[in-house]
Amino acid sequence: MCDRNLGRILDLMDEHDLWRDTMLIVGTDHGFLLGEHGWWAKNQMPYYNEVANNP
Repeated sequence: MCDRNLGRILDLMDEHDLWRDTMLIVGTDHGFLLGEHGWWAKNQMPYYNEVANNP
């Protein structure tokens, strides 16, 4: 979902030639475990690199 929606924004910026005077800043939440280390989701928050660091 995020990739698709960010792609739509980037396409619109291309379409309207906004890159000359616009800076796009993208922020993120911390990571989310999807089965790595035997953990799932955010119900437990061990300090693994995937959870503790923002991209």
